[in-house]
Amino acid sequence: MNVIFTNSLTDKQLQDIKFLEALCNKADILSLGLFTEPELNEYPDMPCFFMIYDDENAGLLAFLSMFVPGDGTAEVSACTHPKHRQKGLFHTLYKKAREIATEFDIDSMIFATSPTQQTAFNILTKYGAKLENTEYLLQYENLGKYVTLSNPTIPHASGITDDSIKSGNPYKLLPAAPDELVIHTDIFAAAFGYPYEAANEYIGDILSSGSDVKIFSFIDTATGNTIGCCFTAISDMQVMPFGICIHPDFQGQKLGQYMMSLLLNNYLFQYGKPILLQVSGSNENALHIYRKLGFKTASQVDYFRIDVV
Repeated sequence: MNVIFTNSLTDKQLQDIKFLEALCNKADILSLGLFTEPELNEYPDMPCFFMIYDDENAGLLAFLSMFVPGDGTAEVSACTHPKHRQKGLFHTLYKKAREIATEFDIDSMIFATSPTQQTAFNILTKYGAKLENTEYLLQYENLGKYVTLSNPTIPHASGITDDSIKSGNPYKLLPAAPDELVIHTDIFAAAFGYPYEAANEYIGDILSSGSDVKIFSFIDTATGNTIGCCFTAISDMQVMPFGICIHPDFQGQKLGQYMMSLLLNNYLFQYGKPILLQVSGSNENALHIYRKLGFKTASQVDYFRIDVV
């Protein structure tokens, strides 16, 4: 076996990695994405790619990469050829990667797996890894069916439309005006606990990305104040709401449910595309809301942490 560790990839190596990635995804029924962009790492000179090639020209047998964003952690992605598993290949790469992580004062390594990867789970457990978090990809399965839910002010709100808003509903969801971005940034920062500057940079990156992103304002009609906001990315294949938040001063009143019902019924259903959203398992309130609205788990990723020092 030929073990290689480097901070850059040749075109041939990148081609081999993509082939191995596709092979493993098919075998494990996954959509695994391997990190292959070293310019994103905090330490450009750090070896972050680890490979094992077969001496008899069988190609790339195993690959491991480390993404180091600069917060003292290394996010690890790896895969092993389905026909060459349980031969210690992953252990060989992991051992070398851990040595490199120690040299660069990295505190911990984060591994992403899915519930279908029982072998990976067993290996990580053997290494003393602890579950850090779970992220879910949720999908709304009843396209075109209006959301029905209870609201503290409007009991059993069903099929909420602009006409029902005009009839006296106390909240409305409208496309945001450009001059409202400062308000959205304030709400986003307060709701997610970000510094204002970080929230402003995040929203700015979204708007300058070139993607088709819609921004909505959730308004208290009694005062005219915006008390929540949400974003939606529109692509050819899907609709993906994100950044869904209510200002902390107005949380705990089921307003998040009501805002999401307006977003679905008034705006997202019209696209006739799958509606997907990502949510962290640590955000139990959001998970409860989305599942109550009719979202189901499409996939999940479990993140395990191993302390290096």
